[in-house]
Amino acid sequence: MPQQALSAIEPDALYTQSELAPLLRRSLAWFERARWAGTGPTYVKVGRQPLYRGSDVLAWLDSNTRTSTADRGRA
Repeated sequence: MPQQALSAIEPDALYTQSELAPLLRRSLAWFERARWAGTGPTYVKVGRQPLYRGSDVLAWLDSNTRTSTADRGRA
């Protein structure tokens, strides 16, 4: 992921999935599946709309950082 995409995510801001999709190179359907499966970034529900805190997205990216294909991440 380009560094400029990460720097565009402000920790204190709230984002829609439409705003995050191009930054994370993910489809809108991916966000919906990730929410259902519990594998994506933490979100807050405002009415019917899921919103993502920038800090949660950055933390999720950090928790998914790997050093090799054998690295399964944190247990």
